[in-house]
Amino acid sequence: VGSEMCIRDSTDAELCDFVRATAGMECHEIQLYPESTATPLLRRLVTQEGVSITQLSRLTGMARGDIRRRLL
Repeated sequence: VGSEMCIRDSTDAELCDFVRATAGMECHEIQLYPESTATPLLRRLVTQEGVSITQLSRLTGMARGDIRRRLL
């Protein structure tokens, strides 16, 4: 992965640091943004970065089903 930070299998704190550095928002704030902003970020975290939906649910406060629906 080179110099890019790998967040697959990362701790909650590492994932929150990654979101803060790349998206400029806190994990718990993701649900407050419009779907047009939050959905691409969630999609990237799950499909490209390998973050589990369960971990995202825990950190964002969003239900797992809501995250899954946004990824469809």
